[in-house]
Amino acid sequence: MRNDYGQLVEAWKVDLILDRARRKGFRQDELEDVQQDVIQAVMDFQFKPEKSNGATENTALTALIDKQLTFIHRGRARRHKHHERFKELMGVRDGQPVQDAMVESQERAVALALDVRDAVAKLTSQEQDICAMLSRGENRFNIAKALGVSRYEIDRIIERIREQFQARGLEAWVRGL
Repeated sequence: MRNDYGQLVEAWKVDLILDRARRKGFRQDELEDVQQDVIQAVMDFQFKPEKSNGATENTALTALIDKQLTFIHRGRARRHKHHERFKELMGVRDGQPVQDAMVESQERAVALALDVRDAVAKLTSQEQDICAMLSRGENRFNIAKALGVSRYEIDRIIERIREQFQARGLEAWVRGL
């Protein structure tokens, strides 16, 4: 690893970054990227002995570098966690490319949308209106008020809609009803 920062950063500071990164468990092939991620903070660092509480410049800089490396580790862990969660949500099986799972997921979503559209088409016009209002986020009280019926009547209609969707295998679609 070489110091490509010329006169901008002293060589011992670059060496300190690399040493701390190795100690924090970064692999050899990651060191150059880690160095680039940390170097800006090192360049911005200004040691002020009066504010150092007795620490040396090396100690203060080590603390700064360790903090930056911890942020890098946390960011990677967070991205990994999000990636795993995404794979889980998409139904990716071990060894299956994510793109294949995305295509399958999109196909399932389209099939579900078509099934829901068919189910809604078989409802009465009043039930369709209620479904439309629910999909826009209207609450039962406002729906009842808009249709001029009691809230209890809306509850009965929603229960009929739920039963019809469940009969068509669309339980997941009506969980929130």
